[in-house]
Amino acid sequence: MIRIWSKRTVGSAIPYFCKTTQYKNTKMWYPVFKIEELTPGKILCTNIEDKKILVMRSEGKLYSCGAMCPHQGVSMADGWVFDDEITCPEHSWVFSLRDGSLTWPGSGPRIPIYPIRISEGFVEIEITTTQV
Repeated sequence: MIRIWSKRTVGSAIPYFCKTTQYKNTKMWYPVFKIEELTPGKILCTNIEDKKILVMRSEGKLYSCGAMCPHQGVSMADGWVFDDEITCPEHSWVFSLRDGSLTWPGSGPRIPIYPIRISEGFVEIEITTTQV
Protein backbone atom coordinates (compact mmCIF):
# COMPACT_ATOMS: atom_id res chain seq x y z
CA MET A 1 0.00 0.00 0.00
CA ILE A 2 1.34 3.43 -0.93
CA ARG A 3 0.01 6.72 0.36
CA ILE A 4 0.08 9.74 -1.90
CA TRP A 5 -0.06 13.14 -0.20
CA SER A 6 -1.63 16.05 -2.07
CA LYS A 7 -2.32 19.64 -1.17
CA ARG A 8 -5.98 20.60 -0.88
CA THR A 9 -7.15 23.38 -3.11
CA VAL A 10 -10.27 24.40 -1.17
CA GLY A 11 -10.32 25.36 2.50
CA SER A 12 -7.46 25.65 4.92
CA ALA A 13 -8.68 23.65 7.93
CA ILE A 14 -7.02 20.45 6.66
CA PRO A 15 -4.07 21.37 4.44
CA TYR A 16 -3.36 17.83 3.15
CA PHE A 17 -5.37 14.72 2.42
CA CYS A 18 -4.23 11.17 1.92
CA LYS A 19 -5.20 8.94 -0.96
CA THR A 20 -4.46 5.26 -0.41
CA THR A 21 -3.67 3.15 -3.48
CA GLN A 22 -3.52 -0.65 -3.35
CA TYR A 23 -0.86 -2.37 -5.48
CA LYS A 24 -0.86 -6.08 -6.22
CA ASN A 25 2.33 -8.05 -6.85
CA THR A 26 1.89 -10.90 -9.32
CA LYS A 27 4.52 -13.60 -9.80
CA MET A 28 4.73 -15.54 -13.05
CA TRP A 29 7.13 -18.13 -14.48
CA TYR A 30 8.23 -17.50 -18.09
CA PRO A 31 9.81 -20.25 -20.23
CA VAL A 32 12.79 -18.68 -22.01
CA PHE A 33 15.10 -21.38 -23.44
CA LYS A 34 15.30 -25.12 -23.93
CA ILE A 35 17.71 -26.61 -21.41
CA GLU A 36 19.91 -27.89 -24.27
CA GLU A 37 20.61 -24.31 -25.37
CA LEU A 38 22.25 -23.46 -22.06
CA THR A 39 25.77 -24.88 -22.23
CA PRO A 40 28.32 -24.20 -19.44
CA GLY A 41 29.99 -20.80 -19.78
CA LYS A 42 27.47 -19.50 -22.35
CA ILE A 43 25.46 -16.38 -21.48
CA LEU A 44 22.02 -16.11 -23.11
CA CYS A 45 19.93 -12.94 -23.14
CA THR A 46 16.15 -12.58 -23.15
CA ASN A 47 13.51 -9.87 -22.65
CA ILE A 48 10.61 -10.40 -20.23
CA GLU A 49 8.14 -7.67 -19.25
CA ASP A 50 10.50 -4.93 -20.52
CA LYS A 51 13.38 -6.39 -18.49
CA LYS A 52 16.59 -7.48 -20.20
CA ILE A 53 17.70 -10.68 -18.42
CA LEU A 54 20.77 -12.91 -18.67
CA VAL A 55 20.63 -16.67 -18.14
CA MET A 56 23.73 -18.81 -17.60
CA ARG A 57 25.04 -22.11 -16.22
CA SER A 58 28.20 -22.38 -14.15
CA GLU A 59 29.47 -25.44 -12.31
CA GLY A 60 26.15 -27.22 -12.90
CA LYS A 61 24.00 -24.44 -11.41
CA LEU A 62 21.62 -22.12 -13.27
CA TYR A 63 21.67 -18.37 -12.68
CA SER A 64 19.58 -15.45 -13.91
CA CYS A 65 20.33 -11.74 -13.46
CA GLY A 66 19.68 -8.31 -14.92
CA ALA A 67 21.63 -7.73 -18.12
CA MET A 68 22.76 -4.17 -17.53
CA CYS A 69 25.75 -3.23 -15.38
CA PRO A 70 24.67 -0.47 -12.97
CA HIS A 71 28.10 1.17 -13.26
CA GLN A 72 27.64 2.64 -16.75
CA GLY A 73 24.66 0.83 -18.24
CA VAL A 74 26.70 -1.59 -20.37
CA SER A 75 25.22 -4.97 -21.29
CA MET A 76 26.94 -7.85 -19.50
CA ALA A 77 25.87 -10.36 -22.19
CA ASP A 78 29.48 -10.39 -23.43
CA GLY A 79 30.88 -10.68 -19.91
CA TRP A 80 32.48 -13.67 -18.21
CA VAL A 81 31.00 -16.15 -15.76
CA PHE A 82 33.29 -17.86 -13.28
CA ASP A 83 31.96 -19.90 -10.36
CA ASP A 84 29.00 -17.86 -9.05
CA GLU A 85 30.08 -14.46 -10.35
CA ILE A 86 29.67 -12.44 -13.55
CA THR A 87 32.21 -9.88 -14.75
CA CYS A 88 31.20 -6.82 -16.77
CA PRO A 89 33.16 -6.64 -20.04
CA GLU A 90 33.49 -2.83 -19.92
CA HIS A 91 35.27 -2.08 -16.63
CA SER A 92 35.59 -5.54 -15.04
CA TRP A 93 33.16 -4.96 -12.20
CA VAL A 94 32.29 -8.34 -10.64
CA PHE A 95 28.84 -9.23 -9.28
CA SER A 96 27.62 -12.23 -7.27
CA LEU A 97 25.06 -14.33 -9.11
CA ARG A 98 23.71 -15.53 -5.74
CA ASP A 99 22.53 -12.16 -4.38
CA GLY A 100 23.49 -9.52 -6.98
CA SER A 101 26.03 -7.78 -4.74
CA LEU A 102 29.14 -6.10 -6.10
CA THR A 103 32.16 -8.21 -5.11
CA TRP A 104 34.84 -6.13 -6.87
CA PRO A 105 35.84 -3.27 -6.51
CA GLY A 106 34.35 -3.17 -3.00
CA SER A 107 30.73 -2.39 -2.20
CA GLY A 108 28.29 -0.58 -4.43
CA PRO A 109 25.19 -1.07 -6.56
CA ARG A 110 23.58 -4.46 -7.05
CA ILE A 111 22.22 -6.24 -10.09
CA PRO A 112 18.75 -7.83 -9.94
CA ILE A 113 18.67 -11.62 -9.44
CA TYR A 114 15.68 -13.62 -10.68
CA PRO A 115 14.48 -17.04 -9.49
CA ILE A 116 15.18 -19.72 -12.09
CA ARG A 117 14.08 -23.34 -12.57
CA ILE A 118 13.81 -26.15 -15.10
CA SER A 119 10.31 -27.31 -16.00
CA GLU A 120 9.46 -29.86 -18.71
CA GLY A 121 12.79 -29.30 -20.50
CA PHE A 122 12.58 -25.50 -20.43
CA VAL A 123 14.50 -22.95 -18.37
CA GLU A 124 11.96 -20.68 -16.66
CA ILE A 125 12.43 -17.34 -14.94
CA GLU A 126 10.09 -15.90 -12.32
CA ILE A 127 9.18 -12.24 -12.69
CA THR A 128 7.17 -10.17 -10.21
CA THR A 129 5.01 -7.43 -11.70
CA THR A 130 3.19 -4.69 -9.80
CA GLN A 131 -0.34 -3.78 -10.79
CA VAL A 132 -2.83 -1.24 -9.46
